[in-house]
Amino acid sequence: MMAITGLYSLTLLSLLALPRGQALAAAPVMFLTGFLAAGFTVTTRAITADVGDEVRLHGGKEQIGLLYALTSMTSKVAGAFSIFLTYSVLARIGFDPKEHAVNTADAIRGLEIAFLSGPILFVALGGACFVGYKLSAERHAEIRAELDARDALYDEAPVLEGLTSEPAQTLVESR
Repeated sequence: MMAITGLYSLTLLSLLALPRGQALAAAPVMFLTGFLAAGFTVTTRAITADVGDEVRLHGGKEQIGLLYALTSMTSKVAGAFSIFLTYSVLARIGFDPKEHAVNTADAIRGLEIAFLSGPILFVALGGACFVGYKLSAERHAEIRAELDARDALYDEAPVLEGLTSEPAQTLVESR
């Protein structure tokens, strides 16, 4: 996640160096920027799944649905907040977003700065939140091995365990 957020911020910053009005020259950078932005969702879901395994190992209950709901909710709240923040910033710099509005060169420049600085700042801040993140691939492999060993004791994986207050009791009989 830190690599994706860092590269995304750099590609946004590089947009300032692209020649104006040259869509063909900007296409590779825009493609890379979009590719990295799509990586946020994929990586966030993968991290959520890994955390869900750790929660199940330590808590004994399947909570992945709740974790995905919380992850989805925070993404939606952040998206709504970004719209509010963007329009507040644009109003302060004098940009008029209405159709057929005439904006000054300073207002247009302010729009460019707001368009780039907000995502760069907040995406980099999000990536920085992963400094010290301890759930590595090796640790997740250990968690999966422990879960697989525990699940092997049951005829069926205790999927309903998270839906009831009672732990699953169907143990495989020794032969």
